[in-house]
Amino acid sequence: MTKTAIQLLILAALIITPLTTFSEEQDDNIAFSIGALYGPNTRGGDAAAGIEAGMFMQRVFLGFSMFSISSGNGVEPPSGMFNYPTPHNSYVHHSTVIQDEFGMGISLGIKPVNKFNVYLHGSFVTAEGNSYDVKKSTATNSYYRHDSGSKRDIDTSVGFGASYYKYGTPLALSIQHDRIRGTVGTIAWAWSFYGIF
Repeated sequence: MTKTAIQLLILAALIITPLTTFSEEQDDNIAFSIGALYGPNTRGGDAAAGIEAGMFMQRVFLGFSMFSISSGNGVEPPSGMFNYPTPHNSYVHHSTVIQDEFGMGISLGIKPVNKFNVYLHGSFVTAEGNSYDVKKSTATNSYYRHDSGSKRDIDTSVGFGASYYKYGTPLALSIQHDRIRGTVGTIAWAWSFYGIF
């Protein structure tokens, strides 16, 4: 079974479990949040930054985020690199440079203990960015941008996290971890409603 198929099965389980397990326990409380997301990139690039929106129900949390990572994997091209392919076949691979990445994530979870106001959730994250290979000439020791153009790379990851929200308060907090963004935190402004549905 491929990595993507496994991730899709986990995502389906994350959707079905909280909605079926706690559907009969829902009351009319609902809250929405929107805030800033920020955290280091575990692959060595710049920090991940973006926005996250969430919906808190009595026992279920749903979240959606959009983010960007500049210099996705932190690898900088060597100085003096030529922006064209190696003019001969005597070269070795030096590095792969991932440029700016843009992505989104979906979080789904439950509040296992009602009185603690903490929601535990899983997330599915995907990001897309440009990349190119750098080759080093074994004849001249010069560096070349081997690909004539950038490639589009799509990466996916499954993650986990926790959110805190108490009904009636104007603040929601969240922390998440996945392979693409690393550990990111969100501070969000929240507003709650009673009897909206």
